[in-house]
Amino acid sequence: PQVAAAGDRVYFGSQDAYEVRVFRSEGVLDRLVRLSRAPVDVTDADMAAYIQAELEGVEETDLPARRQALEEMPRMEIHPANGSLMADRAGYLFVEDFRTPGAEKVTVNDFDPDGRLVGGFDLSTELSVLEIGEDYLLALFEDELEVEYVGLYRLARPS
Repeated sequence: PQVAAAGDRVYFGSQDAYEVRVFRSEGVLDRLVRLSRAPVDVTDADMAAYIQAELEGVEETDLPARRQALEEMPRMEIHPANGSLMADRAGYLFVEDFRTPGAEKVTVNDFDPDGRLVGGFDLSTELSVLEIGEDYLLALFEDELEVEYVGLYRLARPS
């Protein structure tokens, strides 16, 4: 499940379907945010990329056992409907598409406070979003030496 909170709202998505439930602070369902999407099958290439990513940094002596465990684990047939959720103080909801292992970018859909899709943008998978403001996005990233930096990016809202 994915959860985000902002202002007096809590956003909950189960990832079974592209549907986010928005609750008011007293626990009452305020609205549903949905987007019609066809399921995306998990391919052999997706699994290979996932396993490769999971094995990065594993000690050489542990690699065979870890690889075997990953290869034998049950495999999902379809990808989750969406990725992480983020919300800002103005009530806008940002829903990432599922981050496919090895992808360089992920699409983020932007929904207004009434749950209408108002736009979207591509985000580098190297960034971890810390905060979204009215006209900015604050994100954490690392360089090749694993030194962390905070970047401030302009966010243009539709008029």
